[in-house]
Amino acid sequence: MTEFSISDADRLQLIDAFVAETDDVLDEIEQLLLRLEQTPDEDQLLHEIFRGMHTLKGNAACLQFEDLTRFAHVMEELLDGMREGRLDASTAHVSQMLDAVDALRDIAVRSVNGNGALSEPQEALLLQLTAWQGGSAGRSAPALDETSVIADLTVRASRPTRTLRVGIDKLDRMLNLAGEIATVRGTVRQLVEQNGKDEKTLDAVRELDRLSFDLQEAIMNVRLVPVGPAFRHFHRVVRDLAASQEKRVTLILEGEDVEVDTTVIEQLKDPITHMIRNAVDHGIETPEVRARKGKNPAGTIRITAAHASGGIFVHFSDDGAGLNDVAIAERARALGLDPERMSRQDLST
Repeated sequence: MTEFSISDADRLQLIDAFVAETDDVLDEIEQLLLRLEQTPDEDQLLHEIFRGMHTLKGNAACLQFEDLTRFAHVMEELLDGMREGRLDASTAHVSQMLDAVDALRDIAVRSVNGNGALSEPQEALLLQLTAWQGGSAGRSAPALDETSVIADLTVRASRPTRTLRVGIDKLDRMLNLAGEIATVRGTVRQLVEQNGKDEKTLDAVRELDRLSFDLQEAIMNVRLVPVGPAFRHFHRVVRDLAASQEKRVTLILEGEDVEVDTTVIEQLKDPITHMIRNAVDHGIETPEVRARKGKNPAGTIRITAAHASGGIFVHFSDDGAGLNDVAIAERARALGLDPERMSRQDLST
């Protein structure tokens, strides 16, 4: 293999590209695996998952993240076996591969920070994946064309793109500066109006007002992100919780293109996760109970996002058994409350 020397600056640029691409690749692989579980015979899904894993392995090898490369290679071999029909995409196997995606996320982060060694649970998972493959996944990783791998990652790191990852702190700083500009602009307008009636000067101030407003609006729009990518992560939450309860639950998302400030997305994650957990744990019945009630054995959770009155409205619903009034009343009494004096809304919260 040819020896390559990469400068520190070039390596940092490659790592930045690696971090951005790895996040996207693993998120996509997770969503594709969830779809594969529902349609295991859809070969195109396997091809897409394989391509993503191959990209991750090549990038990891380029940066000499050896343990990450080794783990990704085992996954690549498994996916190759599934593409060839030697292995099936059963629910148990998809579960293992989802666990592997979680492991890859952790290994990738620690590799970038200089400590990418596999933990004991990750080594155990790797052994399970290798055993599932029948031992062939334990082969040494084939030699990669390091020239092409480095060139490919370098191109992705350096070429102009239509999107750019920007830290929230930088956007906050820009917004604060735009606010300060607006304050000074108001002062300038007052001085101009007080000290003269020169129309050219007034026209310039009006143009400054317009440009300042446009700048603030542009910065605010940069902070807006669609809820879809964040909400799609709840497919995994629903799937894992339902499996732990031996239930079948489908998540339906509506209004994925609704845009909100990026900080709002973070604030929504915990309460929605809590509501999902309550719905799966206490609301949606087991398939047998649902069948006896004449319902579809698989329950449904629906999350709808929409703009309303200048804000965002998120509606959460499920088709489970609903609220257990008796249990809620007993809980209220245990807390020293009188359920008879509480409204329906108070009891439900």
